[in-house]
Amino acid sequence: MKKIMVTCVLLLSYTMVIADPLVVYSGRGESLVGLLYEQFEKETGIKLDVRYNSTSASATQLLHEGKQSPADVVFFQESGYLNALKNAGLLASIDPQITALVKSKYRDQENHWVGVSARLRVLAYNTHKLTPEQLPQTLLELADKKWQGRVGWAPSNASAQAHIHVLRKLWGDEQTTQWLQNMQNNDTVRYSRNSQIVRSIANGEIDLGWVNHYYLHQLKKQNPRLTVANFHFPKGGEAGNLLIVSGIGITQHSAKKHQ
Repeated sequence: MKKIMVTCVLLLSYTMVIADPLVVYSGRGESLVGLLYEQFEKETGIKLDVRYNSTSASATQLLHEGKQSPADVVFFQESGYLNALKNAGLLASIDPQITALVKSKYRDQENHWVGVSARLRVLAYNTHKLTPEQLPQTLLELADKKWQGRVGWAPSNASAQAHIHVLRKLWGDEQTTQWLQNMQNNDTVRYSRNSQIVRSIANGEIDLGWVNHYYLHQLKKQNPRLTVANFHFPKGGEAGNLLIVSGIGITQHSAKKHQ
């Protein structure tokens, strides 16, 4: 979170300190980044008008509003939406000295957005029931019959949707559709939230789940003795090893940026 704060401060300091607050379209939820915005206001004296929504809804809104949008800054959960805004001409170029603080693979090569955090897609598993050697060694194996009724997922979750989009690119639509069907036919237990999956694993209701890595860390803060661990597929380049980058951009039409 400290690294996120440093980058965020540098990016937003690119804008002028004026009486009106900066309008932030935030695709990251208040429970995750609300304190970050508060810290920014305290350290810079710049007031923020944070408008929370899902990343997809915020991006759609800005695309619809175009140059008339009140947004000065966007903080989105997935970089693909930032690229869509860039391609629509709605993101300003950021000072390369700022973007250079982040490794090139985590930012736009033309300096229209920069990554500030990332989350890994992993398998969480019950350490009392399974060892890493017993787990699926590829994402495809997660749909094997041996895991019938033992796996949890949240397919409507934004990160899962982003992962499925990547699978379509890597596997093609046909193989991805077949894998999703196999998962469904395998009585994979559906949840609305990743945190519910991790809790269910700890409670012994399921054995493993397809989640983001940080949910386990959040729950372990509450209960360090939680009998759950994260597992990364051992083969490099495997479709299950996905890093999703969240990032920030400055809108092209903002009157508050330096000219």
